[in-house]
Amino acid sequence: MQIVQEVTNGTSMLSLISAGIGLGFVNSALTDRKPRHVALLPVRDLSLDLPLVFVWRKDNNAATLKRYIHLLQTIVGLVQP
Repeated sequence: MQIVQEVTNGTSMLSLISAGIGLGFVNSALTDRKPRHVALLPVRDLSLDLPLVFVWRKDNNAATLKRYIHLLQTIVGLVQP
């Protein structure tokens, strides 16, 4: 096997695979976005955590954003730096 292309996101990977270039693993969230010529096969007994982070512009001082951050801190324990 020869690596001819590497990608940093699932959408790009699905595009390359659709064009006949390669194979790989993608997040199951892309199931509904796969090109029609691409097959997806769930991998049994493989469960990976998908760490998420909440992002926003540092200079955004909107009251709505502050309320949303407070809500996230309350519900999911978001830690603000």
